[in-house]
Amino acid sequence: MKLINYIAGYVRILIEGSGIERFINQSLQNGISIWGVRRKSRTVITAYIELADFYKLRPIVRRTGCRVHVERRYGAPFIYTRNRGRHVMLVGWALVIAAVFALSRYVWFIDINGCSDIGEEEICGILNDMSIHSGMKRTSFTTADIGNELCRRDERIAWASARLSGVKLIIDIVEADKGVEIKQAETAPVSIYAKKEGVIESIVALTGRACVKSGDAVKKGQLLITGDLRSEGAPAFTVHASGEVYAKVNYSFEMTLGRRITGEARTGRTCEYCEISIFGKRFFKAAEEYEKYELEPQTSALVKNFFLPFTVLRGTCFEIGEIEHEAGPDELKEFAMQKLWERLERELPKDAYIISKSSEVKVGDDERTTVILRVTVRENIGMEAEIGGE
Repeated sequence: MKLINYIAGYVRILIEGSGIERFINQSLQNGISIWGVRRKSRTVITAYIELADFYKLRPIVRRTGCRVHVERRYGAPFIYTRNRGRHVMLVGWALVIAAVFALSRYVWFIDINGCSDIGEEEICGILNDMSIHSGMKRTSFTTADIGNELCRRDERIAWASARLSGVKLIIDIVEADKGVEIKQAETAPVSIYAKKEGVIESIVALTGRACVKSGDAVKKGQLLITGDLRSEGAPAFTVHASGEVYAKVNYSFEMTLGRRITGEARTGRTCEYCEISIFGKRFFKAAEEYEKYELEPQTSALVKNFFLPFTVLRGTCFEIGEIEHEAGPDELKEFAMQKLWERLERELPKDAYIISKSSEVKVGDDERTTVILRVTVRENIGMEAEIGGE
């Protein structure tokens, strides 16, 4: 996903205003993907957004009264724009990227760890007999098979594993005489279980053996990566399983409201305000009387016959406060979505990525409104626990 965003281009934006929550809710409802939200103050947050979605924010900005500024740009489109006049450099970079991409499909280095009585040359000889060598394609072998075959071919090896790190193949071995005690002392044998229900998207077992595959639906507590390798035909041995298991996880939140709610609304207090803008820099007067407020511009004038041209904007400032009031269907939904989204942010892991979202509104016979928020995210569901535990 990061690679796709980099190719398509994305920006980090700064959002200012008292209606930040409404801005985020309306953006998500319009299919605009926002991630990496960080609050800098009560009325200022930063977030990341795809370049294509940035131009869809204009009507939302007008409706919510927020201001949006681009803080930083990322991705290939901006690199191309900055260097489009340098054709030779662009061609050179394209060739370098193509070469790196092509070379990254092969294994160029082999590291062997854990050798004591067994020499690295002996391990290399076994690997050569298995047709494992520098310059081979990454897709021409499976790491699990390498570890099993090493144990089968040399009785002095109690346990072995292989993992890829970029263009490097790393072989870890434990010798049969004293390696078991050393390994178990350093890391307790564990397996990785599912900490919640989901559908597996990807699974990478760095140590241990994967027990599920992409597309499998798993339940909470189900074994994902086992650290018990006895079933593979090797001598009885357990390891500290490690890896990453990403799955699609569904969340559903519900909130029921009456016609009257306590939320942010105009209190009825107003004052006049004047906004002066010089080269895009805004200065406010009178609006600072209220902690929270909304501005409604009424007149605007550009003053040119001055040392520096500036714009004077006059309007009305409406105080916003927490008051109980009767809300309409749209306001009830927006209020409930804001509260549900805040709850979702508290419960979601930091590395979770929202894939899809939907909402449903039900009005009962007693005129109470129920709002349901459903979200599907991609997150790591792996959880370490003792082998055979729950």
